Amino acid sequence: MMKRFLSAVLLLALALSWLAPAASADTSMLRGWDKTGGYVYLTLGSYRFDEDGTARPIIWRVLEVKDGLAYAVSEYVLINHRIHDDDQPWIESGGDFKITEMYDFLNGEFRQEAFTDAEWNCLVETPDWGSLFLLSRQDLKNKDYGFTNDQSRKAWGTPWALAQMTVNEKYNRTEQALFRYSADRGSHSPYWTRTQGSNKYSANCTKSKGEIGWIRVVVQNEGCRPACYIDLEKIDITGGAGTLENPYEAVPVA
Repeated sequence: MMKRFLSAVLLLALALSWLAPAASADTSMLRGWDKTGGYVYLTLGSYRFDEDGTARPIIWRVLEVKDGLAYAVSEYVLINHRIHDDDQPWIESGGDFKITEMYDFLNGEFRQEAFTDAEWNCLVETPDWGSLFLLSRQDLKNKDYGFTNDQSRKAWGTPWALAQMTVNEKYNRTEQALFRYSADRGSHSPYWTRTQGSNKYSANCTKSKGEIGWIRVVVQNEGCRPACYIDLEKIDITGGAGTLENPYEAVPVA
């Protein structure tokens, strides 16, 4: 009789464990850059990565964790895209990111392809830049984010981004849609910031040595490296080690 009772209790406990929602994984392992450990990485969303357009999880480099939010930037340059199709609105707005074609692209077309609704809900919408935006010039000079020198600002395009081609009508030739520096300079690609340059028709961007310069906002072969704030209360960590080779796997809380 006692054996039957214990068996019934055990079966009931197992049934209840199957029905109970899974506990949220601890996100305390997420942190910003530090001199000893470097960066922590996680995945959330997915976007075209392989040369043939196969999507892979987007790898985010965590720059800072503060007040329950992870400030993160895409590890790779995911695509080329101009800031805006006309200098004048950018000039007149004083470099207002929210009026730009880039803002519309990141929070519209890119969002629809890269995130499910549940994943999108894990991002925090900022009043001035939307849920997806670009780093600022100040971010790229912030040593607390790991940007300690020019080399640290370099980023590389994905195989898909580098495989895209476009026609340069000015020189009547076909060339890479995302610009890539020569191998002797590192084979990296330049990418935009959201900061208006000293020439009001421009925005700051990275250059060949990883230094910060500027270029006109209408330039189309400059890279897009999205940034965002991730709400840590809305994600679970389901696997991974937090390294670039094996990033933490973040999923929306069920």
